[in-house]
Amino acid sequence: MRTPPDTLPDSPPDHRTRVAMERRRKMRQRLIESAFAVLARKGAHAAVIEDVIVEAGVSRGTFYNYFQNNEELLDAVTAKLGDYLMQLVDPVVRTQEDPAARVASGIRLCLRAALAFPQMAQLVSRMDWQQAAPGGQPHGYLARDVEAGLREGRFKVANARLATDLVVGPVISAFHALLHEPLPPGYPEDLAQGILLGLGLSRTEARQLSQRPLPDLSLVPVPKPA
Repeated sequence: MRTPPDTLPDSPPDHRTRVAMERRRKMRQRLIESAFAVLARKGAHAAVIEDVIVEAGVSRGTFYNYFQNNEELLDAVTAKLGDYLMQLVDPVVRTQEDPAARVASGIRLCLRAALAFPQMAQLVSRMDWQQAAPGGQPHGYLARDVEAGLREGRFKVANARLATDLVVGPVISAFHALLHEPLPPGYPEDLAQGILLGLGLSRTEARQLSQRPLPDLSLVPVPKPA
């Protein structure tokens, strides 16, 4: 007996549709990677459209099929870079069972990356963390540890939003600061300690967690093409 038409399962996209979608994905990735290369040379606030077109070897029309302006391109680049940074940092963070230790190590590793690669700091410092919060990897990883810290009684603040702001605000401020002035030795550890104090840990424990040994990361500021 034939299945009635209104109960047929949705058919998958045909081959041409799948090929077109994959081609579009690869071109967008190519433009973002080209923007990484340009921004590494010229800085995060350069007007980069012309240079990206040349770097990617595409026409102006092709570029504008994917991005309407410079800001839209930079938003895509910073989102990609934030996700990439978290993919490097989080495997180390997850070796810690204590959520307070996770937050401390995440802060320190992110700042070490920014100190090693000022271009990364320029790009990440322009991220709108509050608008990107629901879907971005940086917020997702932090939310995981903040919620665990509150649930386990490690953080003694009113709610998750306050705890998140107590972490994100100082870190973004530090990213901005290191672009304009040399930070004192041990600043990532000092900042992590200060944030843990704000979250309600004792001075002794905050100091201990912020001084735990961490492995060095093999940081590459621009993701390599697949």
